[in-house]
Amino acid sequence: MGMDSNKNSPRTADRPDEIGALPFWLRAGIIILAALWIYSPAMRGDWLWDDDWYITNQPLMRDLSGLFKFWFEPGSWVEYYPLEETVLWIEWHLFGTDTLGYHLVTLALHIGNALLVWRLLDKFGLRKAWIGGLIFAVHPAMVESAAWIAETKNTLSTFPCLLAACVWIDYDNRRQPRDYAFAILYFTAALLCKIAVAPLPLALLLYAWWKRRHIGRSDLAALVPFVIIAVVVCGISLAGSQMYTKIEPKTWPLPVLTFPARLLAFTSPTFSGLWTSCRTTHSGPSARARSWSTFHGSFFSLCFSCFGCSGKAGAARPCLASAFSWSSSCRFSAS
Repeated sequence: MGMDSNKNSPRTADRPDEIGALPFWLRAGIIILAALWIYSPAMRGDWLWDDDWYITNQPLMRDLSGLFKFWFEPGSWVEYYPLEETVLWIEWHLFGTDTLGYHLVTLALHIGNALLVWRLLDKFGLRKAWIGGLIFAVHPAMVESAAWIAETKNTLSTFPCLLAACVWIDYDNRRQPRDYAFAILYFTAALLCKIAVAPLPLALLLYAWWKRRHIGRSDLAALVPFVIIAVVVCGISLAGSQMYTKIEPKTWPLPVLTFPARLLAFTSPTFSGLWTSCRTTHSGPSARARSWSTFHGSFFSLCFSCFGCSGKAGAARPCLASAFSWSSSCRFSAS
């Protein structure tokens, strides 16, 4: 079954603009080949910036005790991202100092994310949804995430986040407990990779408003578990970060923001670059890269907003498309 056909959105054959469209396999191939071509130079990339502190010179990557601390001792690491840290731990024991393996994993995740963006936009009933996946695959804002090994958390967290959004739409259409359970599971997995995905429930509320022109009590009630999980995981991660900086203040190579600054960064990616610039005196390339990534993330949201104008309910689609792309672009704003 092609990615542009599902029972809950207009079928491809029913859309006038899709008549004579490229075959599914060709559209998927274009996205995959475009990503492979653009990121092929990154396959030769070496360790850079804080990769050494984060991976190659990190004692916690060496044995099973580090794996235990990732999950059960918040504060032993600058961030409580146990799922992402587990993946890096496994990669270290598989690939060692050979960067090719790390880059291949990250690129595979990035391509998977692009295909999921296509799937998600198709569930909205957007025309030419596959082009949205292509934009995601080739957009310059993705370079930091797809080519920087230490930022594996970005591509890794986006994958279950997009899965959660897709499954949530299935649940909203079919009201199957299985879909609801998987949506919570995927969202939790995404949070355990990076807490910047926490605003996703807000985007899901906006989806309910777009679909029914109002937000009912059932919509709010269904998202309560998502909010509780997000608050708990974010609280553990942010508190653990503060604990880590007090225990080992000289080992973290980049400035750690205060709790209010990090909270704003994770909930408002559009302005987090400016906030970061104002709250830290660090002026190295990493800080500038984060500011530019935040700008590109906002620009990416705007592109999807314009793309969302097509089709029915054109006045509402920009808001919906912007919300989901904004939620995804949160990953660009902070570590």
